[in-house]
Amino acid sequence: MAEPEQKLVELKVVWNEAKDMPVSFSNVFLIQHSHAEFYLTFGSVDPPFYGPPTPAELADVQKNGVSAKSIIKLAIPPQKIGRAVSAYSRATDAIPTRPETVTGHVDGSGAVQYCTGFGQEP
Repeated sequence: MAEPEQKLVELKVVWNEAKDMPVSFSNVFLIQHSHAEFYLTFGSVDPPFYGPPTPAELADVQKNGVSAKSIIKLAIPPQKIGRAVSAYSRATDAIPTRPETVTGHVDGSGAVQYCTGFGQEP
């Protein structure tokens, strides 16, 4: 006996209110991907100085960077990342943009990583 043909059904997702959810501020994020998933890690970086830095402090930060505190890491299947990027793009089209630094590299596992800051002054 042949199995019945399975049909894909698209369901409407109805979001519940998120009033009780905590809100975290993020000013940096990291995008990583493997063959199976995209990983988005959102974090925060505190300013390294609260006044003009000394030349030694500035040299140290330029050499060693600043530490990002991870807030949340999301795993998104490849089938959904395109929709997420499109939705983000549509939502931010009306927001004025500022130049950012975006870097990418391949780590030891072969995954490509991208890191960018957002909401930064140039």
